[in-house]
Amino acid sequence: MRRILFNRNPDIYEAQVLSEYVDEMRKKKVPMDKLYFFIDLDSNQGIEITTFPTASVEFLSEELQCSHLEALYCFANHPGFLKDLKEILYWNDLNGINKYNVTTMHFNKHEEQILNETVVYSKSIEEAEQELVSQGFVVTEIINVDE
Repeated sequence: MRRILFNRNPDIYEAQVLSEYVDEMRKKKVPMDKLYFFIDLDSNQGIEITTFPTASVEFLSEELQCSHLEALYCFANHPGFLKDLKEILYWNDLNGINKYNVTTMHFNKHEEQILNETVVYSKSIEEAEQELVSQGFVVTEIINVDE
């Protein structure tokens, strides 16, 4: 199964850089089978690589009844689409989506602890927590608004 989507075909130099990147990821034992990659070769910063969790791509693919790469394209070109979709499903009482108020913690570049409150729409508390953890947050509290 293909897990990489390019915005255009890479040239020889770009292919070499990407090959080195993949080798480095493998050395660091990054679980590449748990991620999808969108590679923007025309970014102002050079080559920009964005990763998306497999669970999110599979969820969107199932909801939209499209291929995984089509779902990945949607993520890459329409940031926030999945969150918006889940919110619409919640408010229309579709697919068992619940609303959770979540308190998360992360550290800024000065190693200061930052607490955030956010809303997550998902089918379960476990799925909500997994989504936030995959984004680098530490979940400190989750409250199901519907209960």
